[in-house]
Amino acid sequence: LVRILSQQREQIAACWVELIKQIPDSHYHSFRDSEILESCLRGIDALLELRASGSVYSVEEYVKQISLKRLEQGFDIREVIQALLLLHRAVILVVTPDSMDDPSQVSKIYLDLESGLRLMVSQFGFLYSSGMNKSLEDQRQQARSLAQENARLYQETQRRADQMAMTAEVGREMSATLDLQTVLERITAHVHELFSA
Repeated sequence: LVRILSQQREQIAACWVELIKQIPDSHYHSFRDSEILESCLRGIDALLELRASGSVYSVEEYVKQISLKRLEQGFDIREVIQALLLLHRAVILVVTPDSMDDPSQVSKIYLDLESGLRLMVSQFGFLYSSGMNKSLEDQRQQARSLAQENARLYQETQRRADQMAMTAEVGREMSATLDLQTVLERITAHVHELFSA
């Protein structure tokens, strides 16, 4: 599989792009082919690294990158999984038994590819759902913060309304009597009431 993917990397990626662009009502339609091609090449390289070294690190990094990016771009998880799985079809279309030195190896190549894609899709599903959970938690935290801020603003507004009402009351009482001592007593009572509230 490593040799076949390496030799026909660009042709497989180009075919993969064409298949992705055929997904009906897809977010991918809003992307330039070159952007999708770049992502497809990275996906093939991740599978090559997986098969060559046995390390899942490259697949995990590739999937982490696309899962967060596609989540931010508003993709549905099924759409991205469908696009990932189209790599299998692209390989089938490009790598025919006629194009191989040993045609009996075709089924082994397809099985190797399938196991790599299973890893990719399961990792993507996990990361995508983790990202969704984080996004929902962030939204909940924002809602809590907003509710706290609204409560604080309501209390502040209520306090100011009380102060204004008190000021208006003092003004009415001042204009109701000409006795300075009475006016000062009422102002003192209202100020005491205002600061004790």
